[in-house]
Amino acid sequence: MGDDLERMAREHGVREFFFTDSVVNDARGHYLEVAEELVRRELGLTWYGYFRPQNLGRNELQLLKRSGWGRWSSAPTPPATRP
Repeated sequence: MGDDLERMAREHGVREFFFTDSVVNDARGHYLEVAEELVRRELGLTWYGYFRPQNLGRNELQLLKRSGWGRWSSAPTPPATRP
């Protein structure tokens, strides 16, 4: 993904992008690898996406911000249903 984003930035002038995956911050943590790659490449991009508010601590939020994260969209988690 890093190569594709870098090419879009350098060859086509893309400065912002939105992840349209159902939820950016997957349980496996792949989103953190993407954020680290964006920091490493220093592309100066701004990005957005849909997030779950669970499991986002200070370290994760700081990494996301350094990677160019601009804002997030989230839906409230529905209350647990009772049988």
